[in-house]
Amino acid sequence: DVKGQSCELVAVGRQLQRQFPRHAVALQQSIDRVQQLVHSFCTRVIRQKEVTLHSVNFYHMLTEFSRKTNLLLESLCTNVKANDIATAEKERTEMEVKVDELEKTYHCVITNGMSFIDELCIGQSNSMGRLITRDYSASIVQIREILEELCGRRQRCQNLADVRRLKINQLLQLYTCEEDGRQVVLWIEELYQTLVNSYNDFEQLHLMPENRLKLEETARSTYGYGKQLCQVILVLRRSLRMEVRPGLKLNQRLESTWAKFCCAFNEKRMKLDIISAFHSTVRKVNERLDELSLRLDGEVSERHSQEASLTNEKRSIANDIQQLKQVADILIQEQNSKML
Repeated sequence: DVKGQSCELVAVGRQLQRQFPRHAVALQQSIDRVQQLVHSFCTRVIRQKEVTLHSVNFYHMLTEFSRKTNLLLESLCTNVKANDIATAEKERTEMEVKVDELEKTYHCVITNGMSFIDELCIGQSNSMGRLITRDYSASIVQIREILEELCGRRQRCQNLADVRRLKINQLLQLYTCEEDGRQVVLWIEELYQTLVNSYNDFEQLHLMPENRLKLEETARSTYGYGKQLCQVILVLRRSLRMEVRPGLKLNQRLESTWAKFCCAFNEKRMKLDIISAFHSTVRKVNERLDELSLRLDGEVSERHSQEASLTNEKRSIANDIQQLKQVADILIQEQNSKML
């Protein structure tokens, strides 16, 4: 409206200049004065509009930041609801998304606020060239206080996010250790099944010493790894103030499976020793019988002179046979007990 009226006034002034040439200079000065006043007024109006829009935008962003901080603080102050690795990773992802969104909003508010302060510090002048800038010092102080408060709220969110991030990472470590611990128990169980289902005849047992050290080393290292996992699980559960019973139960399963493996391993080794002793004695008896047979064939004529020596040899062989019988009885008894 002001611009339209000023244009009408300028048009009237131009018309008067044509009608009254003697007053053309004075009329031109009046026209210039009107144009300066209108330009100054429009500039001030535009600036005030920009300040108002900037203020509205700043407080809108401030409201959005407050909303996001409230949501984030509310979520950070609740307990972590994660019972396995998948839910823990989901909790962490959701938290990181909220933290990233808050960071973006925070930097936008800070940038907008500093820009707003710079805009309020820009000076203005009237048509006469004099400064007519409004006093925005109180508004500038208020904006700076708001920005400081925003920085404090952001820092609180970061501190709580660090605590929650640590807790989620501990939960992930706990559930990973528990999963690995259960896998260790399964590995030892598989080694036990391999031990039980293999080396069941003499030829396989004869090969067992070659694989015994490797099998024992593998099982023992696996068991040691499981023990370390159980210790870490108990430490993490106590640190997280969680029930330690699942960790104790897993440790009990590990010890039970390991004891079962050790028992089977010792039984296999004992069986190997017994059967090896049996076959060694059989071989020894056969050799002595062969030797005795040769001596009998070659020394029939000297029967009477060698009778005492042969008697002692027979007694020695009889003792070896008796030992064979005892070992055989042990093997038969062991086989019968397994069948029962």
